[in-house]
This record gives sequence, structure tokens and C-alpha cells, in this order.
Amino acid sequence: MKIITDQDCMGSARSLCRAISIHLGITPGILLANARPPVFDESEVLVLNVHGQLSLENWIWGKIRAKHKNPLIVLGFWDQVDFGKGQPAFNGVGDEALASKSHCYLQIPFLLSDFSARAVALISVEDLDLINEFYSNQKKYLWHRIHGIQAPNPQKDWDLNKTKARLTEVIEYFRSKGEAGKARNISEGLWALAGKDWPTKAYELRRVCESYLV
Repeated sequence: MKIITDQDCMGSARSLCRAISIHLGITPGILLANARPPVFDESEVLVLNVHGQLSLENWIWGKIRAKHKNPLIVLGFWDQVDFGKGQPAFNGVGDEALASKSHCYLQIPFLLSDFSARAVALISVEDLDLINEFYSNQKKYLWHRIHGIQAPNPQKDWDLNKTKARLTEVIEYFRSKGEAGKARNISEGLWALAGKDWPTKAYELRRVCESYLV
């Protein structure tokens, strides 16, 4: 088992790790969410405990489900019904029954006995492509990210590195989907971001990304 967390949730992740170690007899690893691409065994249960809806969506669909079939438990403060509306793979009802075999959402606070039962019952995803086709919200996450690229404004000093990071995420997404043409077009625009007029070029590139993500 591995707990994926960020600095905001590190305290609760450590507490959970101690509780699991005492009551279940296993010691989970802790992976910092802003670290380099995650490395874990494909059979271990992943527990995602991060702050922020966008960060959560990126980890579920951009970093975990993009490549990995691991059973996944998400911890959060949202109501189960509201969370399920935004992330139907975690509903566990109706058409989502198949997805629920590999996905679980637990609202904080929760009983350790419930956590243990879910962790034991979850299995690896049977068809990763199918899960991503029906449930992935990565496009919605990327849409939010590129909307951080604002229209040029002489009164504000935009951050070029942050802008490039947002665009790079979109490039990596299209590469992972085998859409090399779209990835190449954005990449060429990215390399052209130079000079005093780079905010204008970046905003134009944002519009290109929007058209691709529709």
C-alpha cells in the first residue's frame, strides 16, 4: 500500500500510516504528490490524499489511471454523492458498478474498519482503456490549467515558466493519446514563446489548446 499526499495533507497521511501499521500490521509507504513521476508496484493499493479538486483530478486521471491499474482509494471532505457526480467511477452504483471494483471514495472522517474492508476488496482495473474512455476527467483538469494563461495585460507580470508548465501538460496528454499532430503543433508554439510579446503568443496558444480539448 502507498499513500500519495501533498504538503497540506502530510500530517493526516502520517497519522493514517501509523494507524494502519498498528491495526492492520502493514506499513504503507508515503509518496509526496509533487515528486517526480510516481513509481509503485502495480499490485499495491494506492491511497490518494491531496488538497484541491484540480490536483485530485490530475492525480487520478493524469498520473495514475493514464498508465496504472492499481486499486485506488481517494480520501476527502466532499459528500459522497457530490463527489460521485464529478467522479462517477467512484459511485459504485448502476453503470459504475464495474468501475467500483477498483475505485473507492471515503469521506473524512472514516472508520478504520471501513478502510480496511475496502482496501482488501478492491481489485486492479481490468480494462484501463475502457475506464479512461468512460470516466476520465483529465480534459476538464487541463481546461482549467490552460485558463490560467490570461490575456496580455501591461499592468501584470505573467510567469513564463508557469505558462510553459501548463502547456507542457497538454502536450504530454495528447502524446499519451497518440495524437502526435496536436502535440507537435502546441510544442512548436511553446518553443516560439520568446521576446516581449510572449504573453500574446501564449494566449493565442491557449485558444489552440481550447479547440483541441473540446
